[in-house]
Amino acid sequence: MIKDSIQEGLDTGKPTLVSRLVSKALSLITSDHALRNILILTFVLCAPGLLVDIHTDDYWHFGFIKDAIPLNEIKDLSLFGLFSFANADPERFNQLIDLGFLPWWSYDGYKLMFWRPLTEATHWIDYTFWPSHGGVMHFQSILWYLGLLAVLCKLYGRLHTGKVAVGVALLLYALDASHAVNVTWIAGRNALLATLFGVSVLYFHIRARQDAWLPGYGLAMLSLVVGLLSAEYHIAVGAYLFAFAVTLDKKGPVKGLLCLMPYLLVVAVWWITYKNAGFGSGGTNGFYLDPVEDPVTYLFAMGHRIVALMGTQWGFIPADLYRGGARPYIFGISVVLLLSVIYLLLPVLKENKAARFWGIGMVISALPVCVPPPSDRLLMYVGIGACGMLGAFFQYWYDQHSKGHRIAKSRINIAKMMIGFHILLSGLLFPAVIYSTQITGDGIRASASTIVDNNEINDKKLVLLNAPAWLNGYLYSIWVYEAEPLPEKIWGLTTWNTIKKGNEGFLTTLNRHEVRVSLKDGFMTSIDKIYRDYENYTLHVGHVLKFGGMSVRIVELTDDLRPKTVDFIFDQALDDPALIWLIYNEDDEFVEFSIPDVGMTVPLKVSS
Repeated sequence: MIKDSIQEGLDTGKPTLVSRLVSKALSLITSDHALRNILILTFVLCAPGLLVDIHTDDYWHFGFIKDAIPLNEIKDLSLFGLFSFANADPERFNQLIDLGFLPWWSYDGYKLMFWRPLTEATHWIDYTFWPSHGGVMHFQSILWYLGLLAVLCKLYGRLHTGKVAVGVALLLYALDASHAVNVTWIAGRNALLATLFGVSVLYFHIRARQDAWLPGYGLAMLSLVVGLLSAEYHIAVGAYLFAFAVTLDKKGPVKGLLCLMPYLLVVAVWWITYKNAGFGSGGTNGFYLDPVEDPVTYLFAMGHRIVALMGTQWGFIPADLYRGGARPYIFGISVVLLLSVIYLLLPVLKENKAARFWGIGMVISALPVCVPPPSDRLLMYVGIGACGMLGAFFQYWYDQHSKGHRIAKSRINIAKMMIGFHILLSGLLFPAVIYSTQITGDGIRASASTIVDNNEINDKKLVLLNAPAWLNGYLYSIWVYEAEPLPEKIWGLTTWNTIKKGNEGFLTTLNRHEVRVSLKDGFMTSIDKIYRDYENYTLHVGHVLKFGGMSVRIVELTDDLRPKTVDFIFDQALDDPALIWLIYNEDDEFVEFSIPDVGMTVPLKVSS
């Protein structure tokens, strides 16, 4: 009957390939072995991760655990300081700039510190027992994801009354390509842990409320604490606890909400401890917002970020593209898509309390993930509710067919689009996203190797005229991981992002110790802006920033108060052999840059 109902909706004539695939999938995910089938499929799609090495932030974590990066220790409540990056300590701040982790224009109050001790412990296991085997590290992340799916199956099974709803919801969640980022990025494992323990909180709490099962309250509380020690992201579970209280709690919304007070108390204790220990973010120019310290900025950003996130969850608009000039287009498409989804789900939301529960939880759970800019990897909690609602719709479709009722053709067409997006296309993209990080990582390592292969960098000072923003901060930690010679300093003058986008630049040698760099459109374009809120923390003309062996003097600003012309003053002579001058070219290689004679000016341009 399931096959017949789907076939009728998909095509009134001859069965199509799509309809046959959907029918076969439904038979597999509604059988008694549905969970096993979905877990096997998910593992197969995740399997390319076993061939992926570590990359990006993973190098930092390796270096921090091995105590191989010469930074002042931050004495806080974390185990290894893996997520305690910058704490506004002046000495550590200068060290971060001197090693290339931060650009010179960073705000000296820049703060990025997160309390995630449980996640740190899982990374310690990786970098202690199999530090050179990225595939084993990814296997651990895959196991966490499979564990999340297993608990989520129990949750869906408790709240949905039909096998179609449970199977479809779990399959949609398992195949969501946006989740692949957290599976394949070892440093992103915190999201897997936080979501797993969040689903555990929900399951135990709901079972306790529905069955009067007293141990459930204790297990839910334990899961809450463990989740909070995995990632701040875990706090989003409160959205679903609230949604359950106001929609499904058998004793009514008032008693349901009162029952949440112990959880609220635990979160309050955690938050007070968190803030008093110095964790949080600041000075990141809209990258990581703090809703407590700056609620107005957060609320303004939340209003449009949440729409972009929903557009990604329900459609296939990568949230990571929600930047710059693309914003209005993505926002507009997301609004249209959301209106279509509301139309699709309206009959289900009217008659199904569980669907309303998933919807309320989905929307509220998006609020915490509006703290950073929209990104696909932030949708772990949002997807729980979205997939739950879609599962409810497919159950509704099946039930209507069983009763001999039809649903509007327009809704069937939208449902087809959902199948295309979230099962077929997403299922194909999932393994591609998993392996894509290996390709990205290979590119980063290859670019880094062009420095160590062609230069004697040990204890030297590297001056990189235009290192890409996404590369400069990883060079030192890559060389630590690969046991390469290490430079004393890594100074980036500007970035590839800035010059590549047609921002004409020139370098002038002022004297034996100073060069002047002038950029037509100024410094701090694109992603470079995240390190300083230049509107509130302006670098004034004449301002001098002093680091360990180099100073920066602001000569001219753009109309919007970004540096336009800057002098770089080195303690050593520009032609001192201890300074290695490099420029990044079109072939993704660092090549030698010849400093012009005193008084001479050369264009800053990239070439192969």
